[in-house]
Amino acid sequence: MVILALAGPPQTAVAAQTLRSALQESGEFRMIGSSELALTSRQPLYRPDGCIDRQVALEAAEKQRVDAVLLIGVRVSQAEAEPKGRGESAAPGPTAVLMCHLEVLDVPTGALLFADHVQNSQPRETDGGVSADDSPFAHDRLARDAATALARQITPHRVAVPVKLLPAVPGEGGAAIRRGNALARQGLWNQAMHQWRQAVATDPHNDVAHYSLGLALEAQGDFPRAAQHYRVAARHADKTVYRQALARVETY
Repeated sequence: MVILALAGPPQTAVAAQTLRSALQESGEFRMIGSSELALTSRQPLYRPDGCIDRQVALEAAEKQRVDAVLLIGVRVSQAEAEPKGRGESAAPGPTAVLMCHLEVLDVPTGALLFADHVQNSQPRETDGGVSADDSPFAHDRLARDAATALARQITPHRVAVPVKLLPAVPGEGGAAIRRGNALARQGLWNQAMHQWRQAVATDPHNDVAHYSLGLALEAQGDFPRAAQHYRVAARHADKTVYRQALARVETY
């Protein structure tokens, strides 16, 4: 991924850096810098008016084998505070409003994959007509908070799901299933998957082998292929655990 800041106030750079740091810390994305992308392109990424030339950016990103281009922008404005109800004190003054918007573009097709915005505001406490929070530091804080919220929306969330390993049934492939179960209990899902693949190859009609292989694929996030093996397992044996596993991956 690469993040490009749209033309805007200084808080745009703050939001872009915050977003980049959050995505890097997640460990889910490979990030490259906008300067690295600019070196790849023979044409400027930004037009004279300060706007991004999206086509140039996408072509440069494709050369860098980047999957997505993230465009982030910030707008800062003021809004008059809403009047209070009867008997309540008047609002302290205008409110600082910062809107941070994000677009995610698919590099191969240029299609818009995701678009959203976060709006933060903070009342400006006045003292003798001087706004205490009307400062770049307050706006920077709003920008960081908004960019962090957007990063959470596009970062995959891993949730621990309890699963049940089944004992091997008599027949061919049983030894491979037992070895796979032992590896899975240690958290070694890749090695366990290798054993369960052997069990399926040895006995294609072994429902436990298909179910176990489905668990390994689910652990890798390959939900469509996990569902395929859960369906095979359910066809060979009508067990509640198979139906539950299939329902679990079909929600993704």
